[in-house]
Amino acid sequence: MKPARVILSLLCAVCLGCGSSLNKPLLPKQPANEAASSEQDEWQRTVEKTDIIYFPVETIQASGNDGSVAKLVQALRDAGTPFSIGWQGIEPDTGDQSSTNEPHWSYAGALREQCKMVMRDTIDERQLFLGLPRAVRLKLQGGSVLTTDERAGLARGYRTPGDGLEDFAEQLAAVRGLQERDIENLYRAHVIAAQFAAEKIVTHMREHTGEKLLVFARRRELTGDCGLPAFVSQKLALRQITLDRQRAHTAQPRLVSTRCDHRTRRL
Repeated sequence: MKPARVILSLLCAVCLGCGSSLNKPLLPKQPANEAASSEQDEWQRTVEKTDIIYFPVETIQASGNDGSVAKLVQALRDAGTPFSIGWQGIEPDTGDQSSTNEPHWSYAGALREQCKMVMRDTIDERQLFLGLPRAVRLKLQGGSVLTTDERAGLARGYRTPGDGLEDFAEQLAAVRGLQERDIENLYRAHVIAAQFAAEKIVTHMREHTGEKLLVFARRRELTGDCGLPAFVSQKLALRQITLDRQRAHTAQPRLVSTRCDHRTRRL
């Protein structure tokens, strides 16, 4: 199955009101303060009808100073419902996932600095570290055997798509020097990391019923049958949405499954 088909089967596209305004007549022109209010109202409506919001970290980097993250966080605060923030890109060097330990970012350069800035701006909110412990990830990627304790810390009870390895291999087709065994190891690490993060999300949402969660992760970790929304939907019937600048591939809303209404919305 092609990656595009996987994405088509999982995601749906609906345009934000502010995006669709590009096709409307320019006159009469809306006052700046009214336009800003209308845009924030759109963020507010999105937040109110969603339980889990996924935001690709690539969008943080691409958005620059347009304030998308700040507007989203403000909408969450204005909603009056407690919310937390999850980071797929933070993986503590130890197995302890508490926020009291210094985290290890799997991102580098400007992307890491921008994510750290977002984290500083939201430090008053509960922060969840969703990344697989670094030592475990490196072992899996290298094909090493995990210890009994390391295996005990992995997530269980998730279904993995039968054609997942084939799709994953197609995505790595342009990478030179990878042997079949290397691809298998990378795929196993990818799936286990996604299931580990999904289990963190599932546990958190069960323990904090009625609250909302904003999750930052790489775009590739949010799409397909091995993406976070897909795994979360296997255990929880919650409303999930991915907010992305990248144009989605479908024009009409579609349910992922009877357990999860997950949509991708273009910013």
